[in-house]
Order: sequence, then structure tokens, then C-alpha cells
Amino acid sequence: MSEIPHIKLSELAERIRGVIRGAFENQFYWVVAEVSGHKYIAAKEWHYLDLVEKMEGKASEAAKLKCTVWSDASKKIEEFEKVTGQKFADGLQVLVKVKVEYHIVYGLSLVLSDVDHSYTLGNIERQRLETLMRLVKENP
Repeated sequence: MSEIPHIKLSELAERIRGVIRGAFENQFYWVVAEVSGHKYIAAKEWHYLDLVEKMEGKASEAAKLKCTVWSDASKKIEEFEKVTGQKFADGLQVLVKVKVEYHIVYGLSLVLSDVDHSYTLGNIERQRLETLMRLVKENP
């Protein structure tokens, strides 16, 4: 047996969970991010995805966190899709309400509780106007 002071991995994970819980418990954040790696489990109405922030003007990632959407919030995604006409899918820029969680086996993740469809509608309209302006400029 090693003489080096040590603890079990589960003990360290519990300490980490305690710190994260203390810092983030009962707090929600509205976050702008891009959807990536989206998977939908229809039988349970669960969504698994990554929320990604890309570095400005580059394809590389500035930040990336796993995100889970449980069945109660899955209805918010259905509503989002109906209102925006957009599929909740990879590459979509969204404004989502999340809370931070840490599980000793699955690690750090976000749990989504709401999606602001007006943010995405604004982006769609902005892109449409930019496209129209570009077409007018290229074809006077």
C-alpha cells in the first residue's frame, strides 16, 4: 500500500459536486450558444446535446458544455420549433435557460429548462435582410 496521502476518486468527485452545488444551486442562466451533437430520444422525450460557443471569426470552439433536456422541458423545444419553423438541430444559434449540474459519474453538464424563440427569430430575420442586401448589391 502506498504511503502517499490519497483519497478515493468518488470522494474527490463528491467534493467537486459539493463545491459546484454550493456555487450554482437554484441558479439559472440565459446562455447564447450553438447546438451541436443533438440527439433526441423520442421514447423518453429527452434531448442530449452540446452547447458550443465558437471563437469569433473562427471555426474553433471557445467553450463547450454537455446539455440535457428532460421531458418536461422537451415541450419547450416543441414550442420553439412550431413558433420559429426551425428544427432544433446542430448549427442552430439559440438563447437557452440552463442550470449547472455535476454528477459524480457523468460529470459537469447543463440542464435546459427554456428556449427563447424570439432570439432565434431575430437571427433568422437579420440573416434574411443581410441576404437581401447582398443580392441587391450584387445585382443592381
